[in-house]
Amino acid sequence: MILSVHSKAMRLLVCAIALMQTFVATATSQQTAPSDEADRILQSVMDDEALPSISVAVSRNGEKVFSRALGLADIEHKVQATPDTRYAIGSVAKSITAVAALKLAESGRLDLDAPVQEQCEAFPVKSQAVTVRQLLAHTAGVRHYDYRRFEEDFLNKVHYESIEEALTKFAADPLVAEPGTTYHYSSWGYVVVGCAIQGASGITYTGAIRSLVIQPAGMSQTGLDVVSEIIPNRVRGYSKSDSGALRNAVMFDPSDRYPAGGLLSTPGDLVEFADSLLAGELLGEKARQQMWTPARLSSGEETGHGMGWDRSPDGEAVFHGGTTVGTTTYLYVRPRERVAVAIAVNLSRWSGDRQALAARLADLFMGEGGPYQRRGS
Repeated sequence: MILSVHSKAMRLLVCAIALMQTFVATATSQQTAPSDEADRILQSVMDDEALPSISVAVSRNGEKVFSRALGLADIEHKVQATPDTRYAIGSVAKSITAVAALKLAESGRLDLDAPVQEQCEAFPVKSQAVTVRQLLAHTAGVRHYDYRRFEEDFLNKVHYESIEEALTKFAADPLVAEPGTTYHYSSWGYVVVGCAIQGASGITYTGAIRSLVIQPAGMSQTGLDVVSEIIPNRVRGYSKSDSGALRNAVMFDPSDRYPAGGLLSTPGDLVEFADSLLAGELLGEKARQQMWTPARLSSGEETGHGMGWDRSPDGEAVFHGGTTVGTTTYLYVRPRERVAVAIAVNLSRWSGDRQALAARLADLFMGEGGPYQRRGS
């Protein structure tokens, strides 16, 4: 009888241990499965599209839950890409510039609806008043790059020492539309915003975004892409020939467009930026919603684009892509679900569906991350 009871107790103990092991294994599997699947997806993208490298970061509830870099940052020297590899982020810079402008407006130092010349005297008065709000929303009528003069207008090889000097490329040109009447995407318009940021802050654009955005968000790997400087971990950019062979990207100097598309960063820094926005560390709720709300034209038509951000038709995601010489990037945020994804590739005009990839990665990590809690809170 005693042996029977003892045997039964032993069997129960063995079953309990087995159940515990199963529970731990299941929990571990559930915890690692999103990262494993993300690795598989990224490797498939690398292989299918013959990318030099791809770097990705994902955050959920203010916590970075995934960070990965695959491939080579420099093919010739066989330098492996890492999460610290810095990519030129192209037009994702517009999102950072927009936050800096709205932060100045929030503090009363910049009037979004006054003529831009109040803060940027270097931009000449036009036939109709142009405002910072219109410039941020791409409704000011300032022209974009002239692709008929691709070498001269887009593939800049001149170094401009200041934003005021960069304005000489386009500031005298007539508006392409009456302000407020048409959505006309314009990188040059964001150079004017950079000039207004300088006027409102009393410091350089570089100093303004550093104090208003980069430092508060903890973006330690983000700054101007100055071609003459030695910048640790800067990626080498590539393009593809007509036959699909990789080749070095052409020489290019983004000093004519720093506020519009001339910054370096990492996906990790970009999700820090998104998390700081979601936590209210950069802008208050009112300013943030104003930035993410699509603009309306004078006709009442909604453009689908906010200030420095695009918004999905269902309103669930805000995002901005960047395509520049040698790199392609994407920043994707779902504010309600508090998830952010950043992607960077060192290839010009990467043909991959960045939004689909970002959305897929966001879905993978929806169950990750603890209660929303930011640094120092």
